[in-house]
Amino acid sequence: AKLSNIVQSGPTVTGTGDTKAADEKYFLSNWWSGVFNTDSWSDQNKINFTSPGISLGAGEKKTIYFGFGWSSGNLPDHLPTNTLTISNFGYTFNFIQA
Repeated sequence: AKLSNIVQSGPTVTGTGDTKAADEKYFLSNWWSGVFNTDSWSDQNKINFTSPGISLGAGEKKTIYFGFGWSSGNLPDHLPTNTLTISNFGYTFNFIQA
């Protein structure tokens, strides 16, 4: 099988309180995520979503890593004042017969 593409969904971010809109906006402009071929979160290890280049032979297994985080370069400019709920986030891995 060959991994043909990866589709990301979400996230949905829901804030609370009087800073709801500002907290949501700031989070959505400073978060990062990725799918990686090693446990190192560097851009050089990111898997390309449109042409991942990963194939699996019969009975073969491969490990991929998922990372999700906050861009620390902007801290502590703004941290959420109130609670943020992050939901509806995930990846779909589409395979084709090789």
